[in-house]
Amino acid sequence: MKTVRRQAKTIRLVDQDVTLLKSLNAVLYQYSTEADVLTEAARIGILVLFATALQSGEELAGFAPPILAARLRVALLPALDLMVQQRTLPAMLGAVSPAPVSEPPSPPGPETGVGATIASDLAGLGSGFLDDDEDE
Repeated sequence: MKTVRRQAKTIRLVDQDVTLLKSLNAVLYQYSTEADVLTEAARIGILVLFATALQSGEELAGFAPPILAARLRVALLPALDLMVQQRTLPAMLGAVSPAPVSEPPSPPGPETGVGATIASDLAGLGSGFLDDDEDE
């Protein structure tokens, strides 16, 4: 069994950060203290910095890229969803997100000519698929 010793670290926050921290602690019930919120924020920040270092070609011990990507997805998805809703998603990410479709394309029918041609070909073989073909 491996014993993990946690070391206390000190960070400096400006007044605005402290206000945000208190607001977060009031609505994020999964974190019981402000320290828990800061720990989660540090964890997400470290994952992002780790990804940045990997992209710069640095060799780091730790997560394999697929595992890091999966953890980042879970951590960053709420932020990406918010950017999509607010239409502030960076252009390079917008290129990979599906574009909204206003109306689904209508399926081709017999009135397009293609369906009628196929129907007459099948009728010639003795197997029509349009109701109109049975009368001919």
